Amino acid sequence: MHTYNILILPDTIAEIIPNLSLGDLDNCIQINRTWYKEICHELYKRRKNFNTKYYDLLEKLDRCHRKSDINDNEIEPIYNNALITFDELVKVERYLLNKNMIFSKGIRNAILTNIEEDNYGNPLDSYNFGEDTFEYIKYLF
Repeated sequence: MHTYNILILPDTIAEIIPNLSLGDLDNCIQINRTWYKEICHELYKRRKNFNTKYYDLLEKLDRCHRKSDINDNEIEPIYNNALITFDELVKVERYLLNKNMIFSKGIRNAILTNIEEDNYGNPLDSYNFGEDTFEYIKYLF
């Protein structure tokens, strides 16, 4: 009699992998082709979510800087959250780049830019908050 392995179903895999850390995903990526595809999909979702969250936080920081009365108690948590989110984004992007999972030249260039900013200091130092040029930045990624 044939026994069926539930761990090869894409639906089951898709329910498991959002709960796994990046290290656990690295261990599971070589199980089979189905796991590889689902993990790639999950990593792209994580990258998109971190990217969206990061630029939303940058917009909040920008709005805070445009106010006439800047309150450090209001800015500091947003600033710290933006740094943590950027760090998580770069971890996912480094993994995607190291495993050759990037197939778009535009995405590859955006990832390399983020990694370079992470390597050479604070990524938030390169933004001019309160200026009109910031609106253009969020559409680059």
